[in-house]
Amino acid sequence: MYVDCVNSVLQIIIYVLAIVLLIALIIFTVKGIKTLKKVDAIMDDLEAKSQKLNGIFEIIDYTTEVMTSVTEKLGTIFSSGIMNLFTRKKRKKEEKKDE
Repeated sequence: MYVDCVNSVLQIIIYVLAIVLLIALIIFTVKGIKTLKKVDAIMDDLEAKSQKLNGIFEIIDYTTEVMTSVTEKLGTIFSSGIMNLFTRKKRKKEEKKDE
């Protein structure tokens, strides 16, 4: 009789602990879902901000390309001007030698 009483008390304790564990798991699951919703909102915000930054970087890239092409054209004009200046001097020296 004593053993039956202990068995039934142990079963009740196990059932109570199982119920407590089930409630704790439900609470942790609900908190996990809330946390994932917050993380999802943060990720959406970061994605929107990164898209804005991509636009800014595209503008910077375009500006850099324009500046590079302008610099190349100016360098070409400057170097061809210097080459023309030296070739004119060289021609004048050759003409003086020929005279």
